[in-house]
Amino acid sequence: MTNQEWTEMFRVIPEADQNTIVIVLQNGCEINVDTFISFEPNFLVMRGRVGGQTEDGRGFFVPYDQMLYFRLERLTNLAELRELMGGRSAKAARAPAAPAETAPAADPAALESVVSPASPPVAPVTDATANRNALLDRIRAARVTQVATNRLLTQ
Repeated sequence: MTNQEWTEMFRVIPEADQNTIVIVLQNGCEINVDTFISFEPNFLVMRGRVGGQTEDGRGFFVPYDQMLYFRLERLTNLAELRELMGGRSAKAARAPAAPAETAPAADPAALESVVSPASPPVAPVTDATANRNALLDRIRAARVTQVATNRLLTQ
């Protein structure tokens, strides 16, 4: 990936969610982001901590060419990911198909027998629904973290 592509990917993440980003470097080191300071042409300036450490507020100058990937260190649902990507989907990102050929007009009576029955209506997503889903995701993530911590402590 180019430096510009890394910068564009980081800019997609809202400032409120920056502290959920974990950058994984090519050597396997993980850096938990607190906040981005600057996107320089060849490196990223940020505040955060090394994965597995409790020392917060360290400054990092990370070359883009050393980054392997980054992840959101929380549960995310499909709606959130689509919103982050501006509504783009994997289908839209595919290469354009060959120009469609003009299809002959179909007989409406024949189409009725092929069309599947109507699917049940989907309830609209409201702010209350989104807030409830976000809260449930946070509760689930906390439970998973607690279970993992308990397993490590009992071993």
